[in-house]
Amino acid sequence: VPFGELESVRDWLGLGQALASVSRPPREHPRRPVLGLRCPRSEVSGARFWGLFRSLCGPPGPALLFRRCFVHNLCPLAFLAASGRNLTPAELPAGPRGELLEACGSSLARVVRLLGVGTVLAVGRLAEQRARRALAASGSPVRVVALPHPSPRNPRANRGWQEEAAARLRELGVARLLLTPDPLATPADPPTSPSALLTPACPQPGALLTPDPPGDPCPPVAQRSDDP
Repeated sequence: VPFGELESVRDWLGLGQALASVSRPPREHPRRPVLGLRCPRSEVSGARFWGLFRSLCGPPGPALLFRRCFVHNLCPLAFLAASGRNLTPAELPAGPRGELLEACGSSLARVVRLLGVGTVLAVGRLAEQRARRALAASGSPVRVVALPHPSPRNPRANRGWQEEAAARLRELGVARLLLTPDPLATPADPPTSPSALLTPACPQPGALLTPDPPGDPCPPVAQRSDDP
């Protein structure tokens, strides 16, 4: 779950039953066990990210968001230091980091093509840089725009991130694009191809929303891949 904040995943996305139990990897960091919805800690980035769309969608809830939007992790892997601290891709050795980000960029370009995305909304600077690079290399004409990352590691995010992000979505026309229901659709209709893809950079997340690090020090709700 990108930006897997417990309350948002369970109560707003409605995944409590689906994630009632999660598989655990054979090797875990002792300070970062995979607990699923039993995780006792909140995840600030996720609370801010999903809280933004919860406020924009209102009573229709997440179905309104996901009719036009898909949340994609740029880097679906989590990296931990010996202490249990999250490591961002920027903190990895140059060689492995380059290989990792090239693979992530190629995957993003394929997702954009397969879903017929019109706009990539990168969440964070790294996601924006890698999205631009990957889509340019693939010859894609898709528009790339950005939001600041909601992580508390980002000082800017600690000064009214939700208000700034909502204003930015309206400015870009993404809020209207993503959150306007299809007048011909019925509740039983499957989602249309996303107009935007939201892309977070790492395990943290129509437009394709694509989040990136920095990440919070909280363990993933279901082995997240949005905060590295």
